[in-house]
Amino acid sequence: MTQDLYNIIVGIAGAAIGWMMKVVWESVRALQTDMKAIERELHTVYVPRSEMKADIQEIKEMCKAIFERLERKADK
Repeated sequence: MTQDLYNIIVGIAGAAIGWMMKVVWESVRALQTDMKAIERELHTVYVPRSEMKADIQEIKEMCKAIFERLERKADK
């Protein structure tokens, strides 16, 4: 009787662990598929050079204005 009970408990525990491993494996596979899609998209969505130059120029102008204000404050 004890051996049968032990076998049943081990069987149920093994089935539960196997089911959990199957669920985790499926999740890992889904994540791998998603990562592959993201990697494919990543290489196609670059910022054009002209757009980047315009943004950098805007940032430089902002910095220049800030430095000019600081210089005027320092002169007072």
